[in-house]
Amino acid sequence: MKIYILGAGSSYDYMPLGSELRQMLLYESFPQSIKERMADYQQLERCFRQIIKIATSKNSGFSGPFSRSELDNFQRDFLSSGTSTIDVFLSSEKGKDYESIGKFLIYTFISIFQNKKRLAGINPTDDWISLFLDLEISHNYRDFLASETKFYTFNYDTIFPNRLRDHLAAYGVSNTDIDKFIDKSIHHIYGKVDFHISDSIIRSNIDTTPVQNWQKLVSKISSESQDLKLIRYEVIDVVLDTSEVSAKGSITSSPLPIPMGRQTFSLGYGFDKYNNALLFSDSDYLTFMTSFYYTSIGLDAEAINLITENISSAKYLTEGNCYQTLKAYLPRDFFPKKS
Repeated sequence: MKIYILGAGSSYDYMPLGSELRQMLLYESFPQSIKERMADYQQLERCFRQIIKIATSKNSGFSGPFSRSELDNFQRDFLSSGTSTIDVFLSSEKGKDYESIGKFLIYTFISIFQNKKRLAGINPTDDWISLFLDLEISHNYRDFLASETKFYTFNYDTIFPNRLRDHLAAYGVSNTDIDKFIDKSIHHIYGKVDFHISDSIIRSNIDTTPVQNWQKLVSKISSESQDLKLIRYEVIDVVLDTSEVSAKGSITSSPLPIPMGRQTFSLGYGFDKYNNALLFSDSDYLTFMTSFYYTSIGLDAEAINLITENISSAKYLTEGNCYQTLKAYLPRDFFPKKS
C-alpha cells in the first residue's frame, strides 16, 4: 500500500501559499511573489475585488453576506493577531468571531485559482500532478485502480482529484468507476471546494456584466463555504485510538488515523503537530519513520521515478529530508500534549 499526504506545498504551483493568501486578504491585492509566478494575476485580482465589492453591498433587493465594516474589522484583527495564516487565525479565540467571513474568503480564492482553463495553461515543468499521473497511471491504469493507494489531503482545493479524473477518463475509464475510486481513495480532511469560477466570469468586463450574475455567484459562495472545516479548531481533543475523529465541531467523521502503509509519501506537508495527531496514533510514529519519504513542494521527475520503482531504503527525496524533520519533533513534540 502506498499512502500520500498532501499539504499546502503540494499546491504551490497552482494556488497561493498561506502567507500569500494572508497578504491578499489583508490588503485586497496580490503580493509580488504571485505576480512573478502567475501571469494571469491581474484578471484573478480583479475578479476577487469584484466579488468583495458585491459581498459587502446592499442594493436592488440583494444583501451581501457581510458589511464593509465587518470586513475591515476582520482585516484589523487578523493583522494585529500576528498569525501567519487565516486558518490559524480563525481557530483562535479572537478569530472565531469571523468564521463565516473567513470561510467565504477562503472559498472565493480557491474557486478563482482552480479555474480549469487557467490550470490547463500551467507550465508543464511546474505541473508535478500531470507528471506523477503519467508515470503512475500510464504504466498500467488497471493496476492503479485496483490498488489500495490512499491520498490524505489537508488542502481545500480539488485540483488533484480533478486532474486524476481527467487522466483516468482519457484511458476510457467510466465516470462511475472513477467516482468509486476517488471516493474510496482521496480523503479531504477539512472538506473541499469542488467548484471553480468560470473563465467567462474571471475574464469578463466587470462594467458590462450584469450585476445579478455576480450576486448569484456571491450567494453560492456564501452558502457552500460554510461547510468547510477549520484546520486547528481545538484539534487537541481528537480521539486517537479509533477511526472516528472528533474535534468539537470541526471534524466529525474521518478515516483517521491513517493505516500504516509499506510506504508513506508526504508532499508539501509541514508536520504540524496538531495535524500529526489526526494522522497518526502515538504507537505508529516509530513505524511511520521507517517508511516515510518527504518532499517539500510537489514532486520532480527524479522523485517520482524513485516512488514508482518502489524505493525501500532512501530516507529522503530531492527537496527535503524527512528524517531530519521528524527528528526535530520527536520524541516530545510530534504530538500535542494531552490535558
